[in-house]
Amino acid sequence: MRSRNTIKNAAMTALVVGLAGLLGACESTGTTTSTAPRGAGSGSPTFLSTPSAKPAAKPAARAADPAPAAPVVRRTAAPARNNCNYSPDAGAGMGVAAMAFPTGDAGSSALMLHTVMPNQVRRGAEFGYEYHITNITGGTLQNVAVTLESQSNLDVISATPAAMSGAAGNTWAIGDLGPCETRVIRVTATANSTGTAGNCVSVSYNNSLCAVTQVVDPELTIAKTATPRVLRCDPITLTYEVCNPGTGVASGVVIRDTLPNGLTVNGSRNIEIPVGDLAAGECATREVVAMAASTGEFCSPAAAASGEGLTANSGEPCTVVVAPSLEIACNARDRQYIGRNSQYEFTVSNNGDGVAANTVVNVSLPGGAEFVSGSNGAMPTGNTVAFQVGSLRPGASETVSVTLKARTAGDFRVGATASGNCAEPVSTQCETNFRGIPAILLEVVDLVDPVEVGTTTTYRITVTNQGSAADQNVRITCVLPDEQEFVNATGATSSTMSGKTVTFNPVATLAPGAQASWDLVVRATGEADVRFAVEMTSDSFTRPVRETESTNLYE
Repeated sequence: MRSRNTIKNAAMTALVVGLAGLLGACESTGTTTSTAPRGAGSGSPTFLSTPSAKPAAKPAARAADPAPAAPVVRRTAAPARNNCNYSPDAGAGMGVAAMAFPTGDAGSSALMLHTVMPNQVRRGAEFGYEYHITNITGGTLQNVAVTLESQSNLDVISATPAAMSGAAGNTWAIGDLGPCETRVIRVTATANSTGTAGNCVSVSYNNSLCAVTQVVDPELTIAKTATPRVLRCDPITLTYEVCNPGTGVASGVVIRDTLPNGLTVNGSRNIEIPVGDLAAGECATREVVAMAASTGEFCSPAAAASGEGLTANSGEPCTVVVAPSLEIACNARDRQYIGRNSQYEFTVSNNGDGVAANTVVNVSLPGGAEFVSGSNGAMPTGNTVAFQVGSLRPGASETVSVTLKARTAGDFRVGATASGNCAEPVSTQCETNFRGIPAILLEVVDLVDPVEVGTTTTYRITVTNQGSAADQNVRITCVLPDEQEFVNATGATSSTMSGKTVTFNPVATLAPGAQASWDLVVRATGEADVRFAVEMTSDSFTRPVRETESTNLYE
């Protein structure tokens, strides 16, 4: 809203025209007397008297006064209000009248108007006079104007600056007037009748009190980035950058994100990050770390909002979560003999879609087994052999092996475990039955050789288990030559006789290193070079083992 303070106190400036009687009065007093303007009262103008030189009895005719010079701007130092102390330099023969506007009192007014008029002029001759308008405040006055409201016996010929004609009369637009600044209006006029001539002017200014508010337009943008590919056990970094590219402050900014199923930050899918206020052009970056519970692709957009209701959405970045998946298999003999080497191969494979870094295979040795050797990289420690396989890419596999042997019979289980970064450990085992080897040595020896016909000799039959396993149902069968006859038999088991065949009852179990022996006594019945035959069978040796002993029978 604009407030207008219009000053409209009329100031009447008296022109004293050169009449004889009036001239006489001026000469008698030596001063110029100005007529008071309209509306004088408590705010009546102050009239300033200026001494003048005594004029000639009858002034000679003269040419018209030249046009007035350009307007003069005078400025004094800006003192306190109503203390500008401006006074026009009137010169000889000029009278000065002054009035403060709008109150008539310089202490409570804003403008001081001085008129500078000749003390007398000739009828019909051009003369010049001036208006001096001074800002007597400490601030700038806007749209200052001087308006010529009425005039008597005075014709204005020209003015500098030129006046603008309007319904209110001729007006000089001064514009803005700074503190203690003075503007001068120079007027050229004539008076066509003797007597007095004068006019009335008013001064106004129009200061505006402007209330200004800043019009702003804050905006929000948000960009979200995510780690593009990670292992399932590795962290996912989510980065949010929220900016205010507009003007003005975006207050109370908050970042929100709802993560997809399987992705959490501190156990929650819902993310809310207060950012606070963002000035124009300011950006803020925030980061959170998420973890995935499973493999797959995880995508979600983020949003930003402010206290003024501004909103923004980001794109939908995705994170691909992969993981290795290990598998281990064992290959070994089902059976092996005691004391013989048995190799165990373990193949670890990565069937997942992520790299299994730092893959390790640990082989556990069973009690009673003896470590013989291992493939490259084997590191035996106690009952464990470790293999550092390293990084195992998806679809890759690696085989390691250990060689063992057992000193006792039994079932031996060899287990192995494979593990790697971000991979679930996997295990396997192989079982080998270690068994002994029965090895029966059959020996037959005659204790007397040669044998005279009619006398006897003894055949000692011995079986020895030289193997590593017991043998069962060891049977001995003897066949006598025709030139010999059975006398008796003793030993580990009893015997039966059928014709020329002597059969010993079987030995139920013959342990490793054990022996069983029999003595068979026969008599020579004829002269000959004979062969005493012995046959052995057992559960392990179903195919008979034969042994003979030569004996010389003589007369």
